[in-house]
Amino acid sequence: MKNKIYNILVFLLLFYPTFAFAGPGGKIARAVAETFWGKVIFVGITIFFLPLIIYMLLKEHSAKKRVINDLKVLARVSPDFDWIKLRKRIQDCFYRVHAAWEKSDVSEAHEWMTEWYWQNQQMVYLDRWERDGLVNICEVDKINYIKPIMFSFRGDEKKPGEGSELVF
Repeated sequence: MKNKIYNILVFLLLFYPTFAFAGPGGKIARAVAETFWGKVIFVGITIFFLPLIIYMLLKEHSAKKRVINDLKVLARVSPDFDWIKLRKRIQDCFYRVHAAWEKSDVSEAHEWMTEWYWQNQQMVYLDRWERDGLVNICEVDKINYIKPIMFSFRGDEKKPGEGSELVF
């Protein structure tokens, strides 16, 4: 009897939707969240994934602290690794690349990108979009925050940090 009730409940939840909504910009999720069963499903998903969310937030926080500490140590050797300078350079790079994106010509910002990234963005996206008649719209109001999450130190005594990588 229990199994039969369970099967009916699963059938009703999965195969008997009350409404079907479609649209861009999260309208589906917003519409589902307004229904009783949508709220139940979202609460269930949140409870199910809460431990993973907390775990990932803690890992991200510890990675950020570790990278900041590594950069502080390296900043004593080379001022290029000072986090305040790096953050300004990252912002400048981000704005330059997005300005080039807005013009649909990333060659203007090629010195701020790796060769692979530059070619990939231009050929794979921008050129194809232009051929397909799509319009590239790129708007950046502001950068809210920049989180460093990984730092890989490379270099030698002559050039400390040369070739190092920072992921943010």
